[in-house]
Amino acid sequence: MTIAKPLRLSIALCSVPRHPAVLHQELEEKIMMDTGKHQLEQLFAQLGLDNDVTAIKVFLARHWLEPGQALADAPFWSAAQAEFLRQALACDAEWAEAVDELAALLSQK
Repeated sequence: MTIAKPLRLSIALCSVPRHPAVLHQELEEKIMMDTGKHQLEQLFAQLGLDNDVTAIKVFLARHWLEPGQALADAPFWSAAQAEFLRQALACDAEWAEAVDELAALLSQK
């Protein structure tokens, strides 16, 4: 007798408006989260961007990814920044976790 494997369902959460203070706290926690060898602040520095918490918050508030858009294909990167992001993911480089975290943050608009 074969036992069927349980289905894994992914349920998308509704976009429920949240109080700005809650959003601010969530963003603060995500920015400060350790992403492995390199933190988000270090990735911003590597990309030549201001990397203090305030600058990261401003960047995340002003930029976003369109649904299905790859991080490196976003129009706000220079050619060198886009290439770095592509290589970090393609080579599963030590930056890959931080790059994935940035893509996730930019996709939450």
